[in-house]
Amino acid sequence: MSDNGAFIVSQQGRIFFWKYNSRTLTKVLDITSLTSAKGERGLLGLTFRKGRAYLNYTNKAGDTVIAEYALTRTGEFDAKSRRELLVIKQPYSNHNGGAIITGPDDMLYIGTGDGGSSGDPDRTAQNLKSMLGKILRIDPTSTSQKTYQIPKDNPYVGVAGARPEIWSIGLRNPWRITFDELNNLWIADVGQNKWEEINVATATSKSGGVSGTVGTAGRKSNFGWSAFEGSHKFNADQNAPTALKPIYEYKHGDEGCSVSGGVRVSANNPVTLLRGWYLFSDYCSGVITGLRLQGTKLTGSEKIVENLRNVVAVQQTSNGIYALSINGNIYSITGK
Repeated sequence: MSDNGAFIVSQQGRIFFWKYNSRTLTKVLDITSLTSAKGERGLLGLTFRKGRAYLNYTNKAGDTVIAEYALTRTGEFDAKSRRELLVIKQPYSNHNGGAIITGPDDMLYIGTGDGGSSGDPDRTAQNLKSMLGKILRIDPTSTSQKTYQIPKDNPYVGVAGARPEIWSIGLRNPWRITFDELNNLWIADVGQNKWEEINVATATSKSGGVSGTVGTAGRKSNFGWSAFEGSHKFNADQNAPTALKPIYEYKHGDEGCSVSGGVRVSANNPVTLLRGWYLFSDYCSGVITGLRLQGTKLTGSEKIVENLRNVVAVQQTSNGIYALSINGNIYSITGK
């Protein structure tokens, strides 16, 4: 993002720069030759770190790719600088996750789905040998031998048989993850057939509880899938005794069928009425729901906007709050 506009990711494989309050989109990168936008596949996530851009997309074979691009001084993507950091094999075509964000600790956090099909058939989400159904945490700095590094404080470093990239486990298809101003980690996880959920992993409090310690939220957290769908028992053969319960869940039906996260509105957002709320939507219902919060404690919920179509993300910028739909519409949420 910049002070006068934001970057828009298209599933087809293009990234555009959108100048606020205009109808102009300027294409800054095209990777349509590297991906196929079919079903849940395609270009799914983008973040920035130290003058470089990081993409999460599925390649032509359907596998997840994390790739780096250098940015020019004018903010353009240098296509020739492409560097592939990580490839994750995907056993099925769905549940690719797609989130990638830069955390407050300057590490990359990557949300992966359980690999797809239905019901976690390969039991990946609770399996520490698999990077599927997880949040991964890596340092994208390359060395002469490695394309990225493993932070030493990752919880499974040195654990026999576990992938050291793993930060959190027990996710089905996390569709948008974000940190708030107190360094808490928020996750919107798409459910199976009955329940959609919003999860929050709280950062360790500093003295006085004013803010959370950077790089602690979600560390070694288990969000329950596929032992649980939301707070409800799912696969009887899966155990997650320490699973965190969702802060909020809703049943399939009038409220929707596929959660689209999601952002906690910052204290300096221009939409003053919604500061401190967590906002999310649902692909099926088109409703934007706001969670009223006291810290990370839920105090109530409210429908903010209704009758949108196929919302895939709710985000905030220095210019306000926006919802994006799969057909390319950008909605401004004013709070009025």
